[in-house]
Amino acid sequence: MKRIIGISLIIACSLLFATSSIAAEFEKKPGLYVHHWPVFSLSYPTEWEEKTPPPGLVFRAEGSKGVPTLQINVFVNSNSLPINMAANLVIPVLSRVGTNVRVIDNKASKLEDGTKVQETVIEWVYSSGAKLNTLLTTAAKGKIWIMVFISDAKEISEDLRKVAYSLKIKPGKEELVKLPPDIKEFIDQYNKDQLSHDIKKLMSHYSDQFLNNGTNKAQVEAFTNTWLAYINSSEWSITVFKPKGAKVFLAGYATNNFGTYPLELTLMKENGQWKIHGNQKKSQEWVIGE
Repeated sequence: MKRIIGISLIIACSLLFATSSIAAEFEKKPGLYVHHWPVFSLSYPTEWEEKTPPPGLVFRAEGSKGVPTLQINVFVNSNSLPINMAANLVIPVLSRVGTNVRVIDNKASKLEDGTKVQETVIEWVYSSGAKLNTLLTTAAKGKIWIMVFISDAKEISEDLRKVAYSLKIKPGKEELVKLPPDIKEFIDQYNKDQLSHDIKKLMSHYSDQFLNNGTNKAQVEAFTNTWLAYINSSEWSITVFKPKGAKVFLAGYATNNFGTYPLELTLMKENGQWKIHGNQKKSQEWVIGE
């Protein structure tokens, strides 16, 4: 099988496992992806299969043979770059995993509701030899870029364009919600333990049953050890709070000394204490062609 690597502009290392759990059991609908900060949705064919998103991406789905492929990235543009610079950020990334990267078209466009987007068509060859065409549509909500990548082994069809342009972004600012005292206490203690650089204290907030896209608690601990010492600020801002039975879904954004990142996670109460539970999904490999 020929594997295609995910397109990733930013790997939010400090949030990679704790905050990438899309709470499918809360509002999952076939053929619809809903993001919670910023709030947006995108429709895709119901026969496409959702796959584990690579690090730095928030969503991935693909056809039966690995193509077409849909990937979504949420990027906090702290440098206030205009969206017509999106290709300049993507080309170096593709050049690290492929060759013959060439921009075929790069123009301003609009979504159905009039929201401005930058449409970029890129032709390139993945390192395995697979020839790909990628349609990138980039929209901005303030300093936040929403980047939709659709790749295919042939020219991008009108149907695939409709997928990209089905993007709907909720206008206005996502307001912070008032949290129950025990949830606020959990968040405050988690961030405090991050700043202490004490790995055992930090990992005590994870359930022993933690599973997120195939990653278990032991793997999270090993990875966290590689960056924990570099964290010197940490704060979570919660815009979505959804309880369901013994679980709670939180969404919003996390800010540390590396930047600001989307935050989505599921908590579950165990022996009277909240624990990060993960999305309980096994890893789903993604392939392209045979």
